[in-house]
Formats: sequence, C-alpha cells, structure tokens
Amino acid sequence: PPPVAKVSEVKRPYHQKMAAVGKIFFDSPEGPMVCSGTVVRDPANPGKSNLVWTAGHCLHGGKEGGWMRNIIFVPSYNDNGLPAEQVESSGPQNVAPYGRWWATEAATSKQWIEGGSDKGNPAFAYDFAVLRVKPENGGNQSLEETVGAAVDVWFNGPKSEQYRGMSVYGYPADKPFDGSKMMTCTSRVGPMTY
Repeated sequence: PPPVAKVSEVKRPYHQKMAAVGKIFFDSPEGPMVCSGTVVRDPANPGKSNLVWTAGHCLHGGKEGGWMRNIIFVPSYNDNGLPAEQVESSGPQNVAPYGRWWATEAATSKQWIEGGSDKGNPAFAYDFAVLRVKPENGGNQSLEETVGAAVDVWFNGPKSEQYRGMSVYGYPADKPFDGSKMMTCTSRVGPMTY
C-alpha cells in the first residue's frame, strides 16, 4: 500500500491512553532489532492475559530465516515521548513504567514460516505472531492486570472493504522515525494484492 501521509504522536504520557501498546526488543541474525506489540486478551485466562500480538517477521525470519532470540516487551516504552538521546538516562519510570516482560513462548503462522520474506508475497497475509511473556522481576499479576488493558483479536471480522478506516499504533523505527516515540496513523483498509 502507499505510505500514509498523516502520522502523529500519541498523547503523552502514553500509559494514559495506550497502555497496551509497547516496544519489542530482540536479537536477530543481523543484530539487535525492535518492533511494536500490543497486549491482547487471552480467552483461556480472562482478565489475566500474558499475550502480546506482533508481526510474524518480528519473531521469525520466514522462509530463509529462523526464530529471533532474547525477546522482551516493554509496554508504554518511553512513556513521556522523550527524544531518543534522552530515553536511556530518563530513568526506569519513563523507560519502562510497567516493567519489562520476557517472552517465554512465541508462535507465528505456518504460512509465514514456510513462505515469508522481505519481498511482498502471499505469505504477508499471515505475517502475525503472538508472544507469551512473564515479568522480568517476577510477581503475581499478569501483563493485562499490570497495564490495565488488553485488545481483542478479531479473527472473524467483516471483509476489509466494509471499514472506512483503521488506526495503527506503534514505535516506527524506519526513517524519518527513530523508534523512540509512539506514533499513530489512520488509513483506508483494503485487500492485500501481489
């Protein structure tokens, strides 16, 4: 799809409106990388989810790759939206207001593992994944209880043509962005074609 023209930063502090959205850090064969993720509801554990939804390519390299390692999720990362050069020195309450959550399990679609690549192809329709996480410092509360929010995954939603638009939230790191701030954009929804 064409790039979206209007992208804006989410109101700060992020935890007040978008506590379920965060940043994922991981090691890939090319070195350290980042993605965005969202806390999602767990039907097997209502109100106590430890699941994070993200893109399949954030967890597995697809047809020519393997599983990523050392995966950690930070909800409401850089809560006050500080410039990149100030984030690490801003203290844990800003960097990770809800702590850091290590992945204990990861799953993506068979279609992504068998056919995914960095070139557009039909496997992109299956470029989704889920993490099960646990708090870095232990504790009895789930991720959903800790952040106070989780999003439904809607597998049986209507066709994309029935939506006028969809908003996306995350920490884009490709230029002109640097991955330090939570951004949002809204665009029309349409079918993926190749």
